Amino acid sequence: MAHSSYHYTQALSARALANHVKVDQQTFETVLEKSENPLVLIAPAGFIRSLYRYVTSYKGIVFYLQTDKALNFNEKVECIYIKKIEMPPYLW
Repeated sequence: MAHSSYHYTQALSARALANHVKVDQQTFETVLEKSENPLVLIAPAGFIRSLYRYVTSYKGIVFYLQTDKALNFNEKVECIYIKKIEMPPYLW
């Protein structure tokens, strides 16, 4: 029973993450430009070197980006700084 429970949980996780899309910086910024009221979650990452993780949503799709430099957004973008963005490691 535990084995089938594991696969069921994995299937649910895969379905929940199906609308998550990793993008490059240019695409991320394009998504923000298309949004009426863009909101970006920003979290630090990395142990050896500084990394920054960014997440936003547009039309039900979650777009995320990891970069080694901090991005600057215009005043139209609402930024929320958080401690950590929880996503499976294989997505980053």
